[in-house]
Amino acid sequence: YLFAPAFFWEDVVSFVVIALHSLYIFGLFTGSFSPTLLVSIALVAYAAYVVNAAQFLWKLRQARLQSEFAHE
Repeated sequence: YLFAPAFFWEDVVSFVVIALHSLYIFGLFTGSFSPTLLVSIALVAYAAYVVNAAQFLWKLRQARLQSEFAHE
């Protein structure tokens, strides 16, 4: 479920990633941004993607630890 409490921040960051990549594509196709700005947008977008991936891995690790703790 989108924006479910358990995954709220992961969804928020995912939408930031989508918005930044969309902004990059818009700037690329319209030519309305300088190359420096395009590179900056791309770098921020990929940094946000790394944050999103880290959130996912953290949540996965927490679930595994809870699962192991529950089986003991």
